[in-house]
Amino acid sequence: MSRRRRRGAFTLLEMILAMAIGMVILGGVYMALTMQLGQAQAGREATQEAMTARAILNVITADILASLGPYDPKQAPAPTATSVTGDQAQATSPPVLFNIGVQGDSGTLLLSVGKVPREVLGSGAFRTAPPNGGRVSDLRRILYWVEDGMGLMKQELSLATSPEIDTTTPDAERAKKLAPEVLSITFQYWDGGGWVATWDSTALGPDGETPVGSPAAIEITLEMKPRDDNVTPRKYRHVVYLPAGNNYSIQGQ
Repeated sequence: MSRRRRRGAFTLLEMILAMAIGMVILGGVYMALTMQLGQAQAGREATQEAMTARAILNVITADILASLGPYDPKQAPAPTATSVTGDQAQATSPPVLFNIGVQGDSGTLLLSVGKVPREVLGSGAFRTAPPNGGRVSDLRRILYWVEDGMGLMKQELSLATSPEIDTTTPDAERAKKLAPEVLSITFQYWDGGGWVATWDSTALGPDGETPVGSPAAIEITLEMKPRDDNVTPRKYRHVVYLPAGNNYSIQGQ
């Protein structure tokens, strides 16, 4: 009589080995998927951050390109000028010094711009008169800086006749939080021969009479706050060319 063959089976050692190999393979697949998902998320965050930085730079660029050019000092009355009324002569008050053009340093940018007031655009509340009942001015003073813990700030003074028009100190309480994602902002100004850290359009030029006006270009460098604290913050650089700037170095002269 022939014996019936026993069906072969896995031993305990073979089962343990097979399970170990399967776990290694599954672990590798999990790590690959995790890495892929992490890279995809990092790419989406980088794209979103770049879009945010571009939007911020576009806002600042629009305000810079609306900056006023230098004024003619001969058109402004001297502070010691006098006017004659009848038989009496009296000294006229000095003109209001509106911060023309561009003023700022490496961390602050002050712009004096002329543009269509937003109060006369659109409908509804935008067409209402100012609280004091006066006319809406098209001259604006705009100030950009970064406040610690608050991000990029924008302070805009809409009336050129305000007593605060020559105030250049940032006021966070009256400013608008433009972008809390910004860690720092740096400005540089092209004077025709190189980048400088400060600029004052009201400073007099070599002739001692004409203000230097706006620079030829303004460099803006944004440092964005990453979502992950272990990631090095990215910086975005943008140069705004000012066609009205009169600070160019001409070769040969």
